[in-house]
Amino acid sequence: MIFDVGTHNIYISLLIASILPLVLGTALPVVPTYLLSVSILSPVLQKLGVDIVAAHLFFIYWGVLGAVTPPTCEAAVVSAGIAKGDWLKTGFYACGLGAVAFCLPTSWCSTPPSSEGPIRGASPSRPSRDLSGRLPCPMEYSAGRTASSTSRSAPCF
Repeated sequence: MIFDVGTHNIYISLLIASILPLVLGTALPVVPTYLLSVSILSPVLQKLGVDIVAAHLFFIYWGVLGAVTPPTCEAAVVSAGIAKGDWLKTGFYACGLGAVAFCLPTSWCSTPPSSEGPIRGASPSRPSRDLSGRLPCPMEYSAGRTASSTSRSAPCF
């Protein structure tokens, strides 16, 4: 069913695929939820053209989101117990605060994977080097610079 719908609309197929890890995540810990979801649904998403890493992130993320989703919402129950509050109100409030989090996995899977790295000419098998001959630091990518574009190189932790 997911494959048939996915050939027409990938978003609806991702919505259908998110139901299993969300339901399993409300009752099971993250690791069993992830393993069951990946083993059942990952091949279908890969046939639809979803990157394998994005599919794995999709399922582990939905498994984690099950911890804040009512009716069980383990994370909210523990938080309400610590704060001595109502667990159901805390669960719905946590779900409301995490509303944006429910959209993130879909965006990972709907973006096609890049064959090049963060800078032109780089690939996983051939990392790009800057003019100084060293491998660039991932922190430099987030700032949009490399050691060759600045007078002082940023520390790589």
